[in-house]
Amino acid sequence: MRARRLTAAGIAGATVVATMLGAGPSSAATSPASTDDAQLKTGYTVLCSDGTGELANFSWTPGTLYTTVYYNNHCLHDVNVTVHDDAGGATECLTTTAVTKGSKEFYGRVEKLTRDC
Repeated sequence: MRARRLTAAGIAGATVVATMLGAGPSSAATSPASTDDAQLKTGYTVLCSDGTGELANFSWTPGTLYTTVYYNNHCLHDVNVTVHDDAGGATECLTTTAVTKGSKEFYGRVEKLTRDC
């Protein structure tokens, strides 16, 4: 039997065919049971001001009492964002250190982030 080399086009074609035949990821595994179970995940991106073209990325899923904001700062400098709650009143500054990732928990339901503090 002769060994055959897979090309990028062959792999892509095999993936398409496998997905069409149902061999791909199950849609039930990624879809919530009902629309009531769905949670809105939101994000925010800041372009670094150091000219590298890198980004600082933020994401969160609004919670009922607390919301955890996750960040991944690829910039060579600290990045500040203002965290706004959905009540429209409270804001808090989140400072991310250069080239770090992590998370911070906020009391309340986070509505949006804006650049700088």
